[in-house]
Amino acid sequence: MNRDALLDFLSRLGVPESNRAHMAEHALKRARQISSERGIPEAEALEGVCRLLREGWAGRAGGGAGSDIQPWPILESCALHDYAIFRTRTDRVRSPRTGREHDVYLITGPDWVNVLAFTPACEIVLVQQYRHGTRQVTWEIPGGIMDAGETPERAGARELLEETGYEGDPAIALAKIQPNPSFQTNTCHTVLIQNVRLVRAPSPDAMEDLAVKLFPEAEFAEMIADGRIGNALVAVADLWRRLWREGRLHPRATPPSSLS
Repeated sequence: MNRDALLDFLSRLGVPESNRAHMAEHALKRARQISSERGIPEAEALEGVCRLLREGWAGRAGGGAGSDIQPWPILESCALHDYAIFRTRTDRVRSPRTGREHDVYLITGPDWVNVLAFTPACEIVLVQQYRHGTRQVTWEIPGGIMDAGETPERAGARELLEETGYEGDPAIALAKIQPNPSFQTNTCHTVLIQNVRLVRAPSPDAMEDLAVKLFPEAEFAEMIADGRIGNALVAVADLWRRLWREGRLHPRATPPSSLS
């Protein structure tokens, strides 16, 4: 790929014209460096650089037409450590506004699911457990890490049954939110399960010491206000609950699925 072809590639990516020449020169320079360091052909190295650029500029929707804010191209990416429940990664990125390069550090991992579970009497199912990050015992709604390939609905029904022994109507996906988009890449989903009933004893993980209790739905918001619930993602779930009760959130239902 020569310089003109690279400029055309950047144009098709949507890179502003004022930035293309600078980015093309850097891409060619970086490809030569990679070629020398790794002993691979420059064309192969440039292909890898272009792939990172393409990934960095994918999905530009969000700023809207005419927006001056653009995604930052990824010039290089390197995995750091694997901690089982999450991984760390560093990306070398460039600011489209200044052209300066920066190293950013990310926490990557599976999506999470939280469950709003209500009995026919409008009681909410809560779990009490110890959280080592804050060294506190707190009340939360059931939830956990989604398995690979799981939908939020299936993961939510599984977590509810495992942590509490309750199951109910088919799970409904209420909403999703990004826990901290500055350095986390995952999403937290909230699902709704109504008419739950106790069907078996809980089967928590080895690192989970849980107590399960039903509370009146009206007390849920009070527990957040008075500090008995301190988890920010649980507080967000209360927002989804309120919007749903007010008819301002329109969840989508999916067919029930087996937990076996």
